[in-house]
Amino acid sequence: MKKYKVLLEEAKSFSNQNQYHQAIKTIRKAKKVFPGINEIDQFLYTTSVQRANSRSNINPLLRISSFLLLFFNSIFRKKKNFRVYEKIWMLNPTNKYLIKKFLYICIINNKNRNGRDVISLTLPITKILSWHNKFIKELFKHDDIKKELDFRKKIKKEFPNNKKNNDCISELEQIISNQDKSNGDDKLLLKVINEPYNEENHIEYINFLVNKRSFDQAIQHLEKYSYINNPRLNKRLLQIKLHDINLKLAKAEDEDNDYNLIKSLKDQSNLIRIDKYKLNINENPNDKQLKYEYGKLLLDLNMYQKSIDQFNEIISYKKRRIRILINLSKAYLAINKKGDAKKILEIALDETSIPDDKTEIIKKIKNLEKSNY
Repeated sequence: MKKYKVLLEEAKSFSNQNQYHQAIKTIRKAKKVFPGINEIDQFLYTTSVQRANSRSNINPLLRISSFLLLFFNSIFRKKKNFRVYEKIWMLNPTNKYLIKKFLYICIINNKNRNGRDVISLTLPITKILSWHNKFIKELFKHDDIKKELDFRKKIKKEFPNNKKNNDCISELEQIISNQDKSNGDDKLLLKVINEPYNEENHIEYINFLVNKRSFDQAIQHLEKYSYINNPRLNKRLLQIKLHDINLKLAKAEDEDNDYNLIKSLKDQSNLIRIDKYKLNINENPNDKQLKYEYGKLLLDLNMYQKSIDQFNEIISYKKRRIRILINLSKAYLAINKKGDAKKILEIALDETSIPDDKTEIIKKIKNLEKSNY
């Protein structure tokens, strides 16, 4: 066992028997021989507080001595010697004025750990005072912010309703959260910069931005790296754009914004849907079902000539042949080509064997004939 441990165990033995004076005498001996050991300082502080709280060890002379020494050092000693004030505080460690004075000495001498120990030991006695918050901030000024958060959370367990401490905890948690986001942002972006053609790096970064609802930033990033011409990234760009516009559109409709804004957002949304189909068709040029759906979208968006071109491209698609012809007739009718519309419907009528389709087509032909009169 280390030599200081032997003295520490001896001091603890005295303390357990409430022989605080002897315990302090022993631990001071250890402190003198082995200076700067945290465990020794903590036990010395703890025993001093225990002595002050023990009725059998109350000594008015100690309290009087502490104030006389404090007065003497304040008047005649300009230098704020830490060890001198430490001894003064330990004579009367539960006195609020001496606690405040010693905490100030700890801060100006960069003895922050000692200051924290003093607060931890004396808070249960003094409760939280107006100046505690300021001192806690100073004592953790040069440390990791997470240490201050942990310290304040321990205080909260004993004083759960202290508003100042709870507000500080919320503030620290927000700062840490923002730091974590910023650090994550920087690390992911650095990976992209180092390997700009690595698809997974981009996806990881974009998902990070989307999860924190930074849609504009995600869009700007993908547009910046559009030169890569990666199909997956291009799809993701369109997905995010569409999602962003739909959110703006929902908000505009809820707030009864002007008609022009709503119309503009809808037009943007439709253009992105078209771009998505184009991208998918470019990847799957033989997918006739996909081309059929694209033609239907163009028709729904009143882009009649483009829908006609699209349907004509897949006119031989057997699975959707009749629906293609019916949709073609709608497009021709919309651009006032009634003759072409009727011819297409007659072809569809001749080819289909489905009763419902026949009924629908016959009705459309009759309507066309009536409109000619």
